Amino acid sequence: MICQRRERGLAGSVFLMRATLVLSILVLLSSSVAAQPALTPLEATPAFDYRTPTKSDEYKDPTTATMLAIGGGAVGIGGIYLGYKMREGGDTPVMMLGGLVAVLGPSMGDWWASSSARITPGLGIRIAGAAIIGLGFARSVDSACVDNVCEAPLQNPHSDALLGIGAVTVLGGMIYDIATAGRTAERHNSSLRMSPQVVQSTSGAAPGFGVSGRF
Repeated sequence: MICQRRERGLAGSVFLMRATLVLSILVLLSSSVAAQPALTPLEATPAFDYRTPTKSDEYKDPTTATMLAIGGGAVGIGGIYLGYKMREGGDTPVMMLGGLVAVLGPSMGDWWASSSARITPGLGIRIAGAAIIGLGFARSVDSACVDNVCEAPLQNPHSDALLGIGAVTVLGGMIYDIATAGRTAERHNSSLRMSPQVVQSTSGAAPGFGVSGRF
């Protein structure tokens, strides 16, 4: 009887130890599973606003570029007119200064939009027109002056034709640069577009914000 009781007591102790061990393992497993970050709910990916920046130092307003081109041309033409009206026969230095501004001024819009002084197609056209006007003046002086004595007025049909062609050519170059200054600003702004991107971090891929450009 005593041996049977001891065996039953020993079996009960072993059962109790096994139950305690199993319960401890289950508690540890549940704690470990709850601590895994991979099983936590994922946060919603933030929405990104895809737009062209409108308030930065690099942004160029197309309207401003166009107005600069118009202003440069207007100042040049105004200088030529002012020099012509200053005295009888015109003030040659003032007229020449106005002509220089009329050739270079309309490119101001393009230069501002592109942040570089370059020879635009319109500027090339105006330079060609100025060269034709110079040939017209040379022709008028050559035909009216003999032995350093010039007969007034300094003009003839050939010089008048060259002056007219040159003036129209310069005007066409002005119109070209005025018409394209805004598009130059738009092309510049298109190189500043921003877009959302997926970036790599130490914890893996994550949403990010990147800047893409065309140069």
